[in-house]
Amino acid sequence: MAHEVHILGRLLPVGSFEINSDKLYGDFVLLKDKGTINSKKLSVRTTSLETGIQLRDEHLHKYLNANKHPRIFIKDVIIKNFKGSGNLTINGVSKKLSFQVTSDKTHYLAKFTLIPSQFKLQPASFMGVSVEDNIELTIKVLKQEILPK
Repeated sequence: MAHEVHILGRLLPVGSFEINSDKLYGDFVLLKDKGTINSKKLSVRTTSLETGIQLRDEHLHKYLNANKHPRIFIKDVIIKNFKGSGNLTINGVSKKLSFQVTSDKTHYLAKFTLIPSQFKLQPASFMGVSVEDNIELTIKVLKQEILPK
C-alpha cells in the first residue's frame, strides 16, 4: 500500500517535530452508486511511526503504549463531497472524528487536529521540553489504490 501517515507535533517552549509512517494498511473502496469512498478498517503499527531520531522514536513508542496497543486504527471511514468521518482508536480509546479532504493530482489528503490527552495519553515531556496537547494529523491516500465497486 502507498498510504501514509504524517503527524506534526509542536514543542514547548519552542519548536516542532514530525512523525511519519508509510505503512498505513487497509483498503479504500469507491461506491459509485452512493458517491462515497469507504474503508472498514485502516491501521498503522505504532512502532512504524518514526521521527528520524532513534531515542525520540523509543520515547514515542513508549508514550503510545506500543507494547499494550501495537496498532492505531481508523474504522468505518466514509468520505463524501470532500467531508469525512470515522472512528479513531489510539491507546485503546476510540473517538469519532470528522475531517476535511483535499485532493491533488495523485492523492487524497485528510487533515485533522487531535488532542492526545483525549486518548488517555499522559503529557509528553523530556528534559524540560514538552509536546503541546494538540497535534496535526494528515492521512495521505494514493488515488490509484482506491478500489472501484
